[in-house]
Amino acid sequence: MIDQATVEGIAAAIDELASEFRQTPGLLLTEADVKCHLIAKFARIGNLGVPVESADKGVLATAVHAEVPWFDDQDQLRLRPDITITDPTDLSIRRAMQEGIPFPRKGFHSTGNSVVVELKFYRGRDGVRPRAVPFIRQDIEKIEQLIKRGRRLNQQTFLYGVVAVFAKYSGVCQEVMELADGTYDNVRVIVRSAKLPR
Repeated sequence: MIDQATVEGIAAAIDELASEFRQTPGLLLTEADVKCHLIAKFARIGNLGVPVESADKGVLATAVHAEVPWFDDQDQLRLRPDITITDPTDLSIRRAMQEGIPFPRKGFHSTGNSVVVELKFYRGRDGVRPRAVPFIRQDIEKIEQLIKRGRRLNQQTFLYGVVAVFAKYSGVCQEVMELADGTYDNVRVIVRSAKLPR
């Protein structure tokens, strides 16, 4: 089951990785490293890494995936969060899961409860500066668009988004902290750093 408790597990996993990053600043060298470490941690939340029967009888699937494309408002697969955690029982690798939508070229379709995670990784010695704000805001807006479309299709579906911002060096500007402290509809911004001195 993917719900608010899943979101809290994701936030705890992000904090765990941030703690490891503070102890071992060479742990994360790229944004791809952040993604790999988080996918491994997310798969250990509850039963997210355990294969279960998908919407296709006899076909197993898991919940945690990378670079899964989502439909935008024009029914085009243009929204691609870094990590998607979706209910595998509402995922098909054989057929469309909604009427009026052809089976996607991506080779699967999912309509279940989901949490998407966008990642940002800043390596600069000046930490996270104001120039990061439009990129973080763009991720927030992408998630909000995805949630809005999902609600329009099915108001009962739980959709949530997390923007996880990691920095190698200490120092997060006020503008980014204001984004992290902002109130959004089913979106959370988490900012963490390894706290290396400049």
